[in-house]
Amino acid sequence: MGTQTSSHAAKKPPSIGRGWRRLVATLLTISVVVTAGYSVVSIYIATQIQVAKQTPAYATPASLGVQYKDVTFPSRDDHMQL
Repeated sequence: MGTQTSSHAAKKPPSIGRGWRRLVATLLTISVVVTAGYSVVSIYIATQIQVAKQTPAYATPASLGVQYKDVTFPSRDDHMQL
């Protein structure tokens, strides 16, 4: 009586964990994509901010009416004229 095996006993019920695994995998994927995008945008902005566009000097204070005089002096280490 107790030795009979039914075909229902051998089958496992559907796993509830499969839905959770899919949810966790989806959330992790979204998290990685958002983090990578944030990193790329941050690096781009940082490189654009640190690079200053140089413009040549087109005027002196004397051209604006301020007293101005060219000066030179030696540097501290190798006494090169600046």
